[in-house]
Amino acid sequence: MIDTGKCLKLAQVNLGISSVELAKRADSTPQQVVRWRAQANMKIHTIDKICRAMDLSIYDFLLYQKIETPN
Repeated sequence: MIDTGKCLKLAQVNLGISSVELAKRADSTPQQVVRWRAQANMKIHTIDKICRAMDLSIYDFLLYQKIETPN
């Protein structure tokens, strides 16, 4: 299974988008972004909302699952 929270964290780091900035772009709150980052599984409409805010395709967003995180 794809960990979408991990994808979000890595996409934010790679694109240099803070949680506050993402919240503004997604018309949400920083607290909600924190919840998204902690979720391993998200509904497709949530992923779509995040991807639109980050100007990413869903495919590219999910590819972040393949990136290894440092220990």
